[in-house]
Amino acid sequence: IKMAATIVRCKGVINTPNSRLFLTSLWTKEYHLSNRCELHTSQSFQVDRRKDRAIVQHLHFRDYEKTMKHRTNPILELPDYSYTDGRPTEVAICQKQRQQKNYEMAKQIVTLVGEMNFAKEQLLSQTNAQSTKQKERLDSRLKEKNIQI
Repeated sequence: IKMAATIVRCKGVINTPNSRLFLTSLWTKEYHLSNRCELHTSQSFQVDRRKDRAIVQHLHFRDYEKTMKHRTNPILELPDYSYTDGRPTEVAICQKQRQQKNYEMAKQIVTLVGEMNFAKEQLLSQTNAQSTKQKERLDSRLKEKNIQI
């Protein structure tokens, strides 16, 4: 049986309980298997840890950070250099992307706050309308006469 693998780091013969593995070179792409054996072959050295939930909770991904302290750092926000004559400096690509992302986030926040205010006003108007409607219904009932003898 001839199998392709990308993670072969040793040279020589590897004895496993069920078979012998012959490696041809230090970083070979192929290995030969004698006898029947099941080996896990991976396409890269990196393991996808996102599937393991116990590990994922401790990792920080690019779009998901636990803290926002580093985003308000003046080293990140201010330009790397400045001209003595006062010309505006060019913005780095990462700074431009950060500014664009912050702008889009601010736009989304403004629209969502507007929607929340509109929803609050609608809720107040609906509750007022219901209370006035109930009050009118109670006022329209027949009332008994208070005749004192």
